[in-house]
Amino acid sequence: MEFLKKRKTNYILAFLLLVLGVVFFQLNNSLVTDTFLEKILTSAYGEMDEYQLGFTKKMVKVFQIIFIFIFVLRGIVIASLMKACTYLMKGFKGIKFSTLLNITFVAEFVFIISEIWGYLHLKSVGESPLEYVYYKPLSLINTFDYETIDRWLVSLYQSINLFELGYVALLIGLLVTVFKKSISKNIEFVLVSYVFPYVSFISLMLFISYGN
Repeated sequence: MEFLKKRKTNYILAFLLLVLGVVFFQLNNSLVTDTFLEKILTSAYGEMDEYQLGFTKKMVKVFQIIFIFIFVLRGIVIASLMKACTYLMKGFKGIKFSTLLNITFVAEFVFIISEIWGYLHLKSVGESPLEYVYYKPLSLINTFDYETIDRWLVSLYQSINLFELGYVALLIGLLVTVFKKSISKNIEFVLVSYVFPYVSFISLMLFISYGN
């Protein structure tokens, strides 16, 4: 695992993740036609007038472009949180940001598998707005009838999924392999630097959604 300690690996992994982001952008565009997008928005937000529909479609397009960078951006954010925690937790001082970034970039491939799974599923079911809005591979939300779910609980149900657990497990495994610290120490590190901020973010989303 020495390659994870090399700075140039940052650039190689970042480039690979950006290429995959572009690939998923193109796949999503091929999956969601303009007419299907209107059906999705109507299913998610109800009937909208022409101006609202046009504005929302433009915003969706913007978010689709931003999604190209999602794997790299998420890796940078999580690595930054981990770096901050190295100053707070005993035994982790001196760990380089570039090494943490390589670890989070490698772990992103768990979510890439999830995206591939999701794309194949949505392609197989055809133009189903409810599936597109709610479906999340191997998540709790798939055990419910989409039409009966309270919208404010969607982010919670989607966040409880096996890929998220796999991501956490891979982070811990990579940290143990690279830094040669005990599993319990690395579990504590990941809980503080990733799991707690993630749960806090989902809680905030639930709070915001509950009022709408």
